[in-house]
Amino acid sequence: AKSPHLWTTRLCGEDAMAVQEQIENGRVLRLEDLIRSSAKLDQSLSCVPLVLQRHGSTLMMPSLQEVVKTGDLVLFCGDHRSQRLLDATLNNPYTLNYLITGLQPPKGYLLRWAYKACRR
Repeated sequence: AKSPHLWTTRLCGEDAMAVQEQIENGRVLRLEDLIRSSAKLDQSLSCVPLVLQRHGSTLMMPSLQEVVKTGDLVLFCGDHRSQRLLDATLNNPYTLNYLITGLQPPKGYLLRWAYKACRR
């Protein structure tokens, strides 16, 4: 049996640029949004949040429905692959937006402009 892998992630700055951007833009993010699998949106990565620290308070075994805030420190337990995928999600605005909305908007400038024009 594999031993559990533990790691912490601070939801701000270089550790979670996409999360910080979404929160600053008024989007409500929950822990479940962060650990959703991009391969299958109805599944989660192989990890769980064990502890959430916010402004000196500690929440043990937080609900996946817990709304995250900029600056939260989260202790996760899972496998190394999940840590790599989670780190990528936290810093990639396209992936994070896809996990939240289920939509993949075009990435190029011209395609984004056309996409927005068609949605009006």
